[in-house]
Amino acid sequence: MRNPWADERATGVLALVPGFEYRHPRAFGATRALIAIWLIVLTAILLGYDQAVWLAPLLLLAAALHLYLANRLRQLIP
Repeated sequence: MRNPWADERATGVLALVPGFEYRHPRAFGATRALIAIWLIVLTAILLGYDQAVWLAPLLLLAAALHLYLANRLRQLIP
């Protein structure tokens, strides 16, 4: 099923990105990069206090996805 928020011209992984992010890649690429940094910091804090060790791989996976999408959005900037 196609994402109703995505731009109909988006292909591949960019089809996961909502259309308004696709149209403003500079702002949302930076936002996604900041979210990824926060997730990495949050993971380090949780692991530092030996809390939610099972959650760390999921947070790092989410951070990696945000960094990947930020990079793909950055490549759209002319």
